[in-house]
Amino acid sequence: MIDLFVCTNEVNYTVALGELRRRPRTSLLVFDPVRCDRRPARRTWQLPIGLWADRVVRHLGRFGLLRTTFVPHLHFSPRLLREAQRARHLGFLDDGLDTLRRRPQNIDPAALPAARPTYLTFSEYRELPAWLSAFDVQGVCSVRDLAHAGHRTPIDLSGFDHLFIESPGLDAGELIGALGIDPARVLCVRHPVPHKRGTLPSACAAVEGRGHDLEATLLAARNVDLYFGATMAAVFALLTEAAQYNRIHVQLDDAQHANLMLPGRFDVVPIAGLRHTLRRAVRPAQGN
Repeated sequence: MIDLFVCTNEVNYTVALGELRRRPRTSLLVFDPVRCDRRPARRTWQLPIGLWADRVVRHLGRFGLLRTTFVPHLHFSPRLLREAQRARHLGFLDDGLDTLRRRPQNIDPAALPAARPTYLTFSEYRELPAWLSAFDVQGVCSVRDLAHAGHRTPIDLSGFDHLFIESPGLDAGELIGALGIDPARVLCVRHPVPHKRGTLPSACAAVEGRGHDLEATLLAARNVDLYFGATMAAVFALLTEAAQYNRIHVQLDDAQHANLMLPGRFDVVPIAGLRHTLRRAVRPAQGN
């Protein structure tokens, strides 16, 4: 029998590898080659999502060889999903922020199988939303495993005091102006989708996030103001030493903040005229 892992981003790919390190077994891992940096895994055959992977999964399913299929959600290739669901059991992989949302965007709890499915996630999570009580939640790896995940290089922060991670809820240009930040001291990691990027001051430096190891960048940052919207990068920073050595700010509208169970405590930063509220993380005590 073979276990199947379907991975659509670096988060669920990292969790899948964490499970396979913890319990190695004969497996097929199907991944998005654009969003995942391929890494080795014992006893595991890896294939990029596509026609060839569909055919392999179809044959495994029709011969009754699929034991458990682990998926991030049920919203990917209908053909691959149909074949993957031939497995005897269905499990789920952490897909990112949905694990910390009180109302998930990609999983419909009402559509879950009758048997209590396994949900593989990060071991650092101590408080989870109520909808996950329907799952057998297992922490299989550290959120730190997202750093140095592939062959990408960290971003050089030399000469910058402020790092903006463009993401839903964060308006970097608006905040730079409202806080009176010198744009020459700012580096902005641009949103991967061009039409979701905001306008930046001309003196503000920018870098494409794709191709760089953002998590390793956050671990190496010292005495930098880090700004996030709704992104897993904020969760990573809050759960690692990035929170001890830097100042973390999260800009979200009230609905986003109410739905997200971000780790740690926040103070509201009152700034007149902002469309979304800026919140500053309360820095944990050194050594905790």
